[in-house]
Amino acid sequence: MSKTLFEKLKLPGGKRLKKSGQYSTDASVLEALTSAVGTVFCAIVSVQAYQMIEATVRFGKVSATPLRVPLWIPQSALLMGFVLLTFQFAFHFLDRVTEFRTHEAKGGAHA
Repeated sequence: MSKTLFEKLKLPGGKRLKKSGQYSTDASVLEALTSAVGTVFCAIVSVQAYQMIEATVRFGKVSATPLRVPLWIPQSALLMGFVLLTFQFAFHFLDRVTEFRTHEAKGGAHA
């Protein structure tokens, strides 16, 4: 995994340890990777939630209670939550990438 990340993809922050030869990673590199994975995952779930609401509206599904609440109303909370989480992960990822580029432009190592 470390060869893929630091040798092929040339991610910053990978430093080889002298004793073991393994890579040591900065926390900011790992944060950027987890934010990227989180962004993709939440975007996929958001699309699936939208498709679920679309089908619910198309078929006119309502709750099995005397109020007969349209199911798209409670389902929309799922969609909104994952859309907001997608943006949160994306902004965190962009913040880390900007931090990498700023550090590289100054010629310094990652903190």
